Amino acid sequence: MSDHLRNRGEAAARYPALSQFLACYFHQDWPVFYDSPEAAIDTAIRESSVERRQQVQRELADLLHRIGDDTRLRSILSDGFGLNLGFKRPAAARAFGEQVERKLLATAGNPAP
Repeated sequence: MSDHLRNRGEAAARYPALSQFLACYFHQDWPVFYDSPEAAIDTAIRESSVERRQQVQRELADLLHRIGDDTRLRSILSDGFGLNLGFKRPAAARAFGEQVERKLLATAGNPAP
């Protein structure tokens, strides 16, 4: 499978838990519901089971490891997963992914905070 994940179907097939996790909280209207991306992440984590958070973390870690180029990662997160975060710099996409991964790792073995 291509590591480009150019469309949502490819992203959902390779990373189903991550795709659903991101789609539920970072759709085009996310700013209406959350004050910041961090608030959306915190809500997503709080509303997810331990098992779901663990699966999302594994899929996200694989994605971050597999895609070393920040420009390509930005494209995958924006186009492949449909994130509406408007990453201005490619490095911002990686920083976002790493932030989500850290939060997931911090709660992976614990009930929702």
